[in-house]
Amino acid sequence: MKRHPLIWLSGAQPALLEQAPGDRAKYQGIGGAVLTTATLAGVSMFFALEMALRAPWYAALPISLVWFLAILNLDRWLVVSIQRGNRAWLVALPRLLMALLFGFIISTPLVLRIFQPEIETEINKIRQEQTERFQGNLDDGEVGRKIDALEKQEAALLQTIAGGGTVVNPEEDPQIVALRERLAPLEKTRDENADAATCELTGDKCRDGSRKSGAGPRYENFRAKQREAERQIREINQQIQDRRDDITATSKTSREQTLREANETLPGVQTQLENLRQIQSDEQMAFEQANEGNTGLLVRLDALNRASAGDFTLGLWRILLFLLFTVIECLPIFVKILQLYGPPNTYEQLAEEHAKRSVTTGKLRAETHEQALELQQTSQLSQSRALVEAREEASRKLGAMTAESELRVAAAILAAWEEREIARIPKNLDEYVTSTHDPIPEPGSPEPAVTPPLFGPNAPGVMPYYAPAFDEEARRADVEGRQPR
Repeated sequence: MKRHPLIWLSGAQPALLEQAPGDRAKYQGIGGAVLTTATLAGVSMFFALEMALRAPWYAALPISLVWFLAILNLDRWLVVSIQRGNRAWLVALPRLLMALLFGFIISTPLVLRIFQPEIETEINKIRQEQTERFQGNLDDGEVGRKIDALEKQEAALLQTIAGGGTVVNPEEDPQIVALRERLAPLEKTRDENADAATCELTGDKCRDGSRKSGAGPRYENFRAKQREAERQIREINQQIQDRRDDITATSKTSREQTLREANETLPGVQTQLENLRQIQSDEQMAFEQANEGNTGLLVRLDALNRASAGDFTLGLWRILLFLLFTVIECLPIFVKILQLYGPPNTYEQLAEEHAKRSVTTGKLRAETHEQALELQQTSQLSQSRALVEAREEASRKLGAMTAESELRVAAAILAAWEEREIARIPKNLDEYVTSTHDPIPEPGSPEPAVTPPLFGPNAPGVMPYYAPAFDEEARRADVEGRQPR
């Protein structure tokens, strides 16, 4: 009988389907649906590997083929496992959920492949935004702030050297610049505490205020912080003024010393500046490489979400295509479930009867096997009993034969002894009797030696008695099929 691959994929039995030719096309359709879903799964895996991992086609093709075979086997099992019954829906529900899950997973790479041009455009925008964000963080970070301060210091030193040791603008002096940087947070602290103290005094609904008017503890606390900040600001301003005076005095009295200090300080500043710029450049290069290589599924899904968020047509077609591929992936399960709600076809009736016959045949085979085992055990037991009885009979016969043999041997020995003794009888009978038997002992004399018996098993010259003994334990061990104890 010729086997059809689509029939095999549907899970139908070809021998039974031959008896229902009208149902052959239905099961070929189910097998075709299973083959279609597996093919789409293989293509989806190929696209996923190509987009996410940038795998070459010769590496992605074998993995896609394995995935194709896995989905093919899984869908075939799902179709075969759903059978008609009273609780068919409960049995089919978990399989339907599994099919939907695989449908979602498999349809995603296909949708991403279809909308690839729109996704690539949006990915470029995402990369540009990430670059700008990274550049801003790089400039505002610790390294960026150090570079900015060193560049200002370098410019001031170069200007001092160009002016022959005279600092043209005292505000560009590095020490004054550093003092100015300390003023900004102190001024902010002073202003914040002044505002908070005013809110506490007036009772306005300010943020974090007690909303009670009057000079209470909170007001005094804010005023103390304000006065402390003002004190530090005055000290810094005084330091700035003193530095200005020093610069002015120094520029008039020791230009050569200022020029020498500037020339000594400049190489160190430039070295630090070069090292920090190199660090910043390395970070920039590493980010650009990572940003260019970010072409995985997550960034593509993000790009598709952003592209479809502002475009109704794109969003609609995205949903429709996603649902289409998902339904195609679940098609074998849907067809099988819909088939359960119709009347049983000829093949299903034949399969049910075949299953019943198989169950009956299996029970009969099991019973026959048990009966055969019982007969075999009974036969072995009968053989063992017959063997024991035969051995007992053989033992009796062997004992009788041994007794007859001993009787004949004893008779022959007795006859030979008789002839010998007759030959030994001398002419004087009294002498023979005296030499053969001891005289009767007198009263009180020692007991005479025991004369060996003339007959019996211990008689001189008689063969020892032999009687084979049959051990009862050995006989039982033999019957039971084990070694004797």
